[in-house]
Amino acid sequence: MKAAVFKLKPGEVSEPVKQPNGFYLIRADEQHVLPFDQVSTQLVQDIKTERFQQLMKTMQAEYTIKVDDPAYFTPKQPPQLQQVH
Repeated sequence: MKAAVFKLKPGEVSEPVKQPNGFYLIRADEQHVLPFDQVSTQLVQDIKTERFQQLMKTMQAEYTIKVDDPAYFTPKQPPQLQQVH
């Protein structure tokens, strides 16, 4: 979808873009460039998130999780309170 967005010039409408949940038409109303100092914090956060997701995918592919006792993860019922007269 990003490719379709960045190809557009202001005022243009994209061809239908297929996504898992349907088709989209994208219209570019305006285009502007922000100074680096305004976007640097977001860029750093995006890169960190992307690298973390890649690390997680690598680890999930490398390791297999085996649960010996699934009951361990079952929530326990709280003890019932008794009324005192």
